[in-house]
Formats: sequence, structure tokens, C-alpha cells
Amino acid sequence: MKKILFYLFVCTSLSLNSQTYYDTLTSHFSGLSLIPATGGGYLSGNNGYGDITKMQLFDATYGVYGAGSIKNVLIAIPVKYRTSAFPPSIEVSIRQNNNGVPGSVIGASYTVPLSSIDTNETSFTVEEDFLYNVNVGINLISVPLNGSFWVAIDLPTAVGDSVALYTSDDTFTDAITHTGEIWSNGTFHTFGDPNNWATNVSLAIFPVIAFYDPPANTTYSISCSSLPSDRGTTTGAGSYLHNESVTVTATPNSCSNFVNWTVAGNVVSSNSSYTFTATANRNLVANFTSDLYHNVTLNSSPSQGGNTSGSGQKENNASVTVSASPDSGYEFVNWTIAGNVVSTDEIYTFTIGCDVSIVANFALLLAVPEYLKTGFSIFPNPVLDIFNFSSKEIISTLEIMTLDGKLISSISFNSKSGSIDVSELKSGIYFYSIISSNGTKHNANFVKQ
Repeated sequence: MKKILFYLFVCTSLSLNSQTYYDTLTSHFSGLSLIPATGGGYLSGNNGYGDITKMQLFDATYGVYGAGSIKNVLIAIPVKYRTSAFPPSIEVSIRQNNNGVPGSVIGASYTVPLSSIDTNETSFTVEEDFLYNVNVGINLISVPLNGSFWVAIDLPTAVGDSVALYTSDDTFTDAITHTGEIWSNGTFHTFGDPNNWATNVSLAIFPVIAFYDPPANTTYSISCSSLPSDRGTTTGAGSYLHNESVTVTATPNSCSNFVNWTVAGNVVSSNSSYTFTATANRNLVANFTSDLYHNVTLNSSPSQGGNTSGSGQKENNASVTVSASPDSGYEFVNWTIAGNVVSTDEIYTFTIGCDVSIVANFALLLAVPEYLKTGFSIFPNPVLDIFNFSSKEIISTLEIMTLDGKLISSISFNSKSGSIDVSELKSGIYFYSIISSNGTKHNANFVKQ
């Protein structure tokens, strides 16, 4: 028998938007309507045709993406009537899906008295994409192995007692396979069946499932940090898919040692390279420590230029003082570490955090008698890029040499003053030799910064 209906779309202040949640299955539902049936009652509830059960099918197409347990069923029932003396109710159950046809009840049926259903608009809980006013607790029924099930609502049977569920708008094209009912004669029919309602609506039934695993596209944030922050570096932080393999690596800086990886203060690995499976957001901390003792090594440049003191093994973070004393004919210039000037004072104090090699640099003193003869001077000294020279005599040649006597450059002049570009020289101490036009030779040194 083909049923006849006419549509009455409800204008309501309850706003619905389409969005899919991982645990509450709502993707079958959009819009909001309540459709009367010819002969009284509603398409989605009791009506003049004597329908006894309304039901919605859930499967991989509509939110069932894996194994889990059904824990609740949320229902939106805007209409109820009670006229019989016997307390009316609805029965909610989960049923097997046998190739598109509802099968036996899984577990128990759950009775909901009509007296407990509040149909006032203010009683509805409104989420982003659905609403409900009935929350039926289910005793954790496992999702069937075929990944599909029907949620069935058995309607009141006494004359005059009636309920109706909200339905979606007329866009649910799978109503011919996923929205169904049982007629008064016990036969099953779908809403989209041309010999039934021939309409494309779904029912406001929303099962809540506790899935054992999240959806395949779930991602987690993995962050890494170092403690102390200046003792090492980490790699491997980023966004990872559920069950994706993650490897984080900790690399200690010089004079530091890796200790362990921790999460919320709990040790998860003592290996600097730690591999695990992403199942949640994680904030990993790579813990480092310093060596207890460090070596201080001192050298003089040139070796005959002077003496140093303060070398030896020192405790980590100790205050260390080193001193330099120039020998006769030399003057102290500066302290350098790896060629970088760290102090121009003969006494240098610092806090040690690593093995360190420090060089005390000395320079020959300018011979006063020679200077008075030539009247020669250079400036500035130390020099960064350009140093200037002047002399009472005409200079014919200027040579620059390393401390071990290796000639770097020889420049010809015919003047009493000039400039030389030394910007390409490495930082250090150099000798220079000036030869005047009358054959007088003057030797001294300069410091290149």
C-alpha cells in the first residue's frame, strides 16, 4: 500500500549545521522538519497507518569507521500525546543489519516513559549539527562485526498515545536503504520505497559510539624541548597520523651529556634516539647534564713572549682566573679563544662550562732608539682593516711577515706616509719591516683584530 503524506517544514529557532563528529553519528541528518501523515499522526511516529517501529541504519557510509561500543542513543522527539490509562512508553533497541533488513535485537531493549520526555523547545540540547531531548543510556553494545546496525524506536501501541521524531529535510537520498519502519502487519519497508512514503528523509536518531581507535586521518602534535635549553638540541617534532611511527633525537652540545627523555616528568627512554607510535599529543623533554670537571689549557704566543698561570682541571660552573706576565722586551696584547679576543686585561676571570684552550698573545716592544732615528709610526694598532704609517724619511719598501718569519706581502713606496689594507689578514700578531730610501731598516709588529 502506498502511503500519502504532505510536508510541513518547521520554522524553529533551533539552528542546525552539517558537521561530522567522531563519536556521535550525525552525518545522515541535515535540516529540520516534522511531516504529518494523511489520516493523522506523523510520518516519523504514530499515524493512521498503524506503524509500530521507526528505525535508522548506521554503517561505514554514515559514521561507523571501526570497532567500538554503542554507549548512548540521542533522539529528538518534538511531539507526544497521552490519552490511555496505562503509562505509555517507547522502546529503544539496537538491531542486527541483515543485508539492509533489520534483524534481531542486540542485547536489551530500553524503555523510555512518555512522561519523561519534555517536548518544550527549551528542553532540547542543541549541538552544532543536531539536537536532542532524549538521551538513552546503552549498556555498551559492541558494534557488530559487519560494521552496521539499526537503531529502532518501538512506538506506543495504545489508542490515543502518540509520539513523533524530527526528520531531516528532503535531501537524504539514501532513505531508500537507510531509513525504515515496520508496518502494522509486521513487514519492513524503507521511507524511500516508491510503494511506501517515497520520501528522502532521515530520522533524528544519533547513536554515540566509543570507538576503539580514532579515524584514520587523526593527527597528533609531538613537541620536543631541551632542558637546560643551552645544553643540547632535538629533532623529530611535528604532526603525525594516528599509529604513525615517530623518532625523536637528542644531541648534546659540547661538554654536555644526554640523560633521558621525559613526558610530564616521567622517564620514557634513556636512549638519545627514541622511537614510539603516535596515539596522542605528547610534549617530550630531552634532559641534559654537564661534565663535572673541565680542563683549562693556557698557551703563550709567541712562546718566548711571556708566562701564564691558572691552567688545570676546574669544577663545572666554577669561577676561573688566569693571568699573563710578559717577558722582557714584550708586552701583553690580549687573550683569545679559537682566535676570538675575550679580554685585553692581563688578569681574565670567567665562568667555566666546558673544556677551554686560551692563548695569551704578546708583542715585541718598539725599540725607542730605532724609533727616534726613523721617526716612524703606524696607527691604529691594533688595526681592523686599514692602518696608516708616517716617517721622517722616505720609505721605499714595507714588508709584512708572520711571527715565524714567513713573508706575506712586500709593498713598494716612495713617500713618507701612506695606508695599507690588511682586512684580508686573519686576526693575530704580525711583524712588519720598513726599509727607507737610504737603506735604514726598522722592524716592529702590529695586531690585526
